[in-house]
Formats: sequence, C-alpha cells, structure tokens
Amino acid sequence: MEGTCISPSCGKITHVISPYLEQYQFAKERIFLHRDDRGRHLITAKNSFIDFASHPVKDGLVLHLERIVAPNENGNIHPISAVSTSQTYEVSENFRKRIDQTGYTWKSGSGESIGDYLTEDLFYFREEFHETDESILLERNLIEFMPIIVTSKNPPLRAAKINIQLEFARTVESIRRGSEYNGKNLLYIAGLNIDISEYKDYPATTYFVPWAAHIQLKDGTPEEYIHPLEQERICALIAEQDSVNPEQADLKEQIGRMLKAPRFDIKSPK
Repeated sequence: MEGTCISPSCGKITHVISPYLEQYQFAKERIFLHRDDRGRHLITAKNSFIDFASHPVKDGLVLHLERIVAPNENGNIHPISAVSTSQTYEVSENFRKRIDQTGYTWKSGSGESIGDYLTEDLFYFREEFHETDESILLERNLIEFMPIIVTSKNPPLRAAKINIQLEFARTVESIRRGSEYNGKNLLYIAGLNIDISEYKDYPATTYFVPWAAHIQLKDGTPEEYIHPLEQERICALIAEQDSVNPEQADLKEQIGRMLKAPRFDIKSPK
C-alpha cells in the first residue's frame, strides 16, 4: 500500500544510538589490517581511536589495544611507526590467529579496512552524553552495552531488548524493596511494542511481545512465582486464559456515558 513502510526502528532508541553507530561505521573504514615486507601482521588506527596516556580519548570510540596488539619485552604497548594522524602496531599472535581462522588473507601495502572484524570485544565508547532531555536516561542504560548494539544485525531491536531487561530488573527491585504493593495482587509485564502498518484492508495495529513478568498475590505468592517469569512461561500462561474477559470494559459504551453525563460549569476562581 502506498505510504506504508517496513522498519525496525523505534524513534527514540534510533535517535540515541545513531551517534554511536556513526562512530562505529567510521572506525570500520579508518582502521586497517595489513602485512609488511618483513611478514609482520599490522594494524593501523587513527589517533582519535587510541587512548594515549598523555592524551586520553575524551569522547568517542576507543580501541582495546591490549586485546589486539603484541606488547614489547617490557609488557608495554608501543607503535612500530607513527605518522601525524595514525599509529601502526604489530598485532598479537592470538589476534592474528583469530583473524586467520576466518579465512582472511592479509594484504600488503596499506592493506584494507578492518570492517566487520572490528567486533564488540575490541572497543568501547567513552562519551559525554549526547542527550539533554529524558532520553539521557535511555542513553545511560545503553552506553555500557553500545558495542554489542552497534555490531548487531539489528541495532535498534538489540537496544530495545537490552533496555527492556534493564528497566524490568530495576522496576522489580523497586517493587520488592518498597512497601507500596504489600498485600496487593500485582502483575507487571515488560515487553516490546511492535507497530504494524496498514495492510490491504486491515487497519494499523500494535502487537505487544511479552519479555518477562513479575507476579505477586495479596494472600501470599506461590513458589512458582517467586522468581520472574521468562517469555516462554508467560506465553504459555497467556495461552491458557479464556479469550473473552467478562470484566473488560466497552470503551465506546463508556465514552457514550461520559458524553451523556451532566455538564458542570467549572471556572477558575478570581
């Protein structure tokens, strides 16, 4: 249908992770693997990705050089050469074997970009948070996991799943620590909303995919609900329920009653 689209993105999440995705894509293109005429296996990286003791990275992607580079005889990491904007290091045997096991062929000369070989364990982000509104809470949740997010096949979905897990754990901990819900029945379900665009003659809709749930009963919570319920168990319990809820409210009827109710003339006091 004209005007519809397929997208994995959540606006706020995509907005938060976009700067990190851009940095990762840039690093994939500006870090090079190559081999010199002496047979040494090398990596060349821009200075901006290297956390120098005298000039640490303040904002951006930082390489875990200790996981990539071969240390010298004193156990220190030093480049074998340097130019104005980049440093070249000899890689460690473990890193070389790891790359070789993929069937990669090391190129001579300037080599080629590291690309997808820049995996989540080889870097991290040191950031001044980009957000200034409520999105900063989301960014704080995700910053530690950003390498996992930006290297995944579907970054927005991975970010959403991580945020669900963190927020669920935080909320359940708050419920258990507090006393506000003592003596009450409580069902708390965390999950993912999936918006479905209009399709043929069907209207747009939203699916809710449950992720985990916390259950407590006012008369005492059974042992089977002491720990959070995971997705498979939640779906099984939902499937056991009657598809008709006798307690459900008819929204049209309720709105009709509101419209028929007497109107009161309420004015602000002078």
